[in-house]
Amino acid sequence: MALLAKRGVGLFVEVGPDGVLSGMGRDAVPDGVFVASSRRDRDEAAVAVAGAATAWVNGAPLDLSRVFAGGRRVDLPTYAFQRERYWLAPARPTADRPTHPALDAVAELADGGGALLTGRMSVAGQPWLGDHVIGGAVVVPGTALVELALHAADRVGAGRLAELTLEAPLLVPDGGEAALQLRVGPAGTDGRRTLTLHARQPGEPWTRHASGTLAAETGAGPADWAASWPPAAAAPVDVDGFYPGFAAAGFDLGPAFHGLRAAWRAGDEVYADVVLPAAQQADAGRYGIHPALLDAALHAGGLEALSRDAEALRGRLPFAWRGVTLHAVGATALRVRITPYAGGDGVRVELADPAGAPVAAIESLVTRQVPITAPARRQDDLYTVDWVALEPEAGSAPAGSGVHRVDGAGGPLAAARTTLAALQDWLAAEHPSGAVLTVVTEEAIAARTGDRVTGLAQAPAWGLVRSAQAEHPGRFVILDTDTVLDEADIYGHVAAALVAGETQVAVRGGAAFAPRLVRAAAGHEAGAWDPDGTVLITGGTGPLGGHVARHLVTAHGVRHLVLASRGGRAPELVAELAALGAEVTVAACDVADRAAVSALLAAIPPDRPLRGVVHAAGELADALVVNAGAEQLERMLAGKVAGAAHLAELTGAAGLTAFVLFSSASGVLGGVGQAGYTAANAYLDALAAQRRAAGLPAQSLAWGAWAGGMAGRLSGTDQARLSRSGVLALPVDTALKLFDAAVADGRPLLVPARFDVTAWRPAAISPPPGPAAVGGAASAAAVGGAALAGVPPMLRALAPPARRVAAGSAGGPHAAGANGAGARERLAGLTGPERERALLELVRAAAAAVLGHAEAAKVEARVGFTDAGFDSLTAVELRNQLATGTGLELPATVMFDHPTPEALARHLAELIGPGRSPVLEELDRLEAALAATGGDVAVRGRVTARLETLLSRWRAAGPGPAAAAHEVEVSDDDELFALIDQELGLN
Repeated sequence: MALLAKRGVGLFVEVGPDGVLSGMGRDAVPDGVFVASSRRDRDEAAVAVAGAATAWVNGAPLDLSRVFAGGRRVDLPTYAFQRERYWLAPARPTADRPTHPALDAVAELADGGGALLTGRMSVAGQPWLGDHVIGGAVVVPGTALVELALHAADRVGAGRLAELTLEAPLLVPDGGEAALQLRVGPAGTDGRRTLTLHARQPGEPWTRHASGTLAAETGAGPADWAASWPPAAAAPVDVDGFYPGFAAAGFDLGPAFHGLRAAWRAGDEVYADVVLPAAQQADAGRYGIHPALLDAALHAGGLEALSRDAEALRGRLPFAWRGVTLHAVGATALRVRITPYAGGDGVRVELADPAGAPVAAIESLVTRQVPITAPARRQDDLYTVDWVALEPEAGSAPAGSGVHRVDGAGGPLAAARTTLAALQDWLAAEHPSGAVLTVVTEEAIAARTGDRVTGLAQAPAWGLVRSAQAEHPGRFVILDTDTVLDEADIYGHVAAALVAGETQVAVRGGAAFAPRLVRAAAGHEAGAWDPDGTVLITGGTGPLGGHVARHLVTAHGVRHLVLASRGGRAPELVAELAALGAEVTVAACDVADRAAVSALLAAIPPDRPLRGVVHAAGELADALVVNAGAEQLERMLAGKVAGAAHLAELTGAAGLTAFVLFSSASGVLGGVGQAGYTAANAYLDALAAQRRAAGLPAQSLAWGAWAGGMAGRLSGTDQARLSRSGVLALPVDTALKLFDAAVADGRPLLVPARFDVTAWRPAAISPPPGPAAVGGAASAAAVGGAALAGVPPMLRALAPPARRVAAGSAGGPHAAGANGAGARERLAGLTGPERERALLELVRAAAAAVLGHAEAAKVEARVGFTDAGFDSLTAVELRNQLATGTGLELPATVMFDHPTPEALARHLAELIGPGRSPVLEELDRLEAALAATGGDVAVRGRVTARLETLLSRWRAAGPGPAAAAHEVEVSDDDELFALIDQELGLN
């Protein structure tokens, strides 16, 4: 490489399984640009694209037509209007925005002159951080915490870090970030200030990682030791093998931290040259002293220990810093002197620039062995489903409701087909407002520990209905029972459920229960991966299967793997696993074919018998319930359902220690546009429960989205929708830790997923309807209104508490969004043009939110929804938002029937109808008068009879002359009100 560099080569692209040569090359050619086309344990496509971009910006030609096949160049718009700047503008230095890469803001505290600095650490924000790996974890170097403390000292006018003790390693998760808080106390009588540094990952408690003291800055003396370089009396020390040896001691540092260039020794003193690699030099001016450069300066102190006993260095990190002073900023190269600390343990570190001028000094630095373990995590990312008892409630099911009983006699596919047809028929037909279809299964799920799940073939119906409920709120209920119920009993349970705002019910022993997603408590079992046996992974050559295979080998010592997939080829994965010491067989097998699965299992050698199964095969195909076809449903159920059934049957007597099914959280929570996918996953969940009830090992892990898995293939709009639903992608390392935690827990159904619970916080909710509201048209509020407009029942145990709308509220967007009925009344009170304008703004705001635009103005009133980027899935989301905001029942096709925001707003205005009729207001007064009659049965009977007679004649005759039997003529609303007053004795 050095020879090539001499010939003018400055860019090197490494094509191979990792970046080993690139790391070595940076030592030989410090100023070169090195690009690794692949990185171990990182997404291949992302690394390749990033590498191509890096090469291109450094002068390499790039043929984009090979990357984006079929693409074409288009001209940029030439007009200068309706533009929006997407580039991030540089932050202006102000009193409350510190100009520091890791700090966002600083606030002066009101209790005596202290300050609070906040920010965040992430590999995305500080790319060099990803090169500081110790013990397999990305650890924020102590030098970074020292640099933050020095910056805080500058902000409050202290200038010197008198002491800093690092109390716990600060780890940054793969793809995640750590929030920071630096708190500086008020100045004491001696001018010294306390400092603490806390950090946390999302959803975790704050942890104090460092504490110390700030003091006034002292002047810098001359750096005479650096004037003549290298020191004449010092002997050179070989540093060529330092970083490979350092890596063997557990410090797997990347190129950003390979700054040690040369070293010398003179007695107890060590001198060194360190350089900040070229890729980091552009950022040097943003730090007081770049953490990677300061860290490299400390490496010289480990030269002797590394040559004498590398194991003595393992886990040894900077622990206590004393007397740290920064004299100059922006350094990219340093001269270093390290000497034993005259006052006891530790060393003194002095830094100068290449001209010999002082840069920084550390009076004393002490190291100690620190275990590198992630902070204890709450089980926030591991959930299970709990079933809570429902109180019996009186009421009647909504008028016009129906029942569909799922028949599992023909198997899962037949049951799924007939259920899907029933859902589609219900959606296609006209029904009274509030009417629901109740889908009934018998022992298709496990609602209590030990449930036998004898109706396994009916389980896919739960996934289908959950998707239908997500797409069409208020239209469906699903009920599982442990005994045959007649329709009267079914409707009784449905009425009680709707009163409580529930749409999913299990009846056990006559009592009703509803599901809740809850955090899983600490596990009680220990998973077993037999290193001498074989583990079969279906879908084993896919992204998830590959991650699991690597993890089983590296973390659990599994040495025999069978990776089954339809394609049956994965040479790079096999080579990687073989290099880790595993024996891998890749088999082409369609697990939906029972004979193929049987042959696959029979080929496993008896000297390493099958001991574990991970069923990760499957595919994702979007389909709304109204559009899903039988063929698509069959394809979705083939790999997951048929494959799982064959594996369960054929391994029943194999003596397995682990049988893990990769399901999806969508099977538990429901998912818009995932009808067949949710059906298949609901079957896996039920299968695991059935096997466990029979005493066999089985777990269904209903995964949230994996970063780089199927979620990585979603469009930007789909990913935005996923984020709005509260589902966050799991970094791969986090997912694998959850995999271990779930297997160790042992429960048949666990949901490893990461949620943003704040996404489930409704702006406001109205009080739930009482028992009397259920039945007839009023039940629409219970099913499609406030109960379902806010948090889905399944998530109520996790969602933050919501606030109700105060009585007499003036409304506003928050109230309207949560109480559609109230919004409808307010809209009806507007004049025609005013109402249409308000509805148009409502439509545009909802459309902008669905498309991810920052403001409603991005949605033009007369531009078609499809032209704006809507598809069938986003159309459903828009329909649901508008239904919630207006209180109207809207079909899923409403956006396509009225294809522009302007047309849709006009249609909504027509549905709401003219302004509120005085008749309705008079009926409100009538209701109050009736309530005033109290419990007098005789009065209530006479009033009821008269009203029934009056209203039947009015409905029959309409405005104008009434029937002559009572010689009553009602020609307009005023005469009707007068008649009512006369009949009730109110005038």
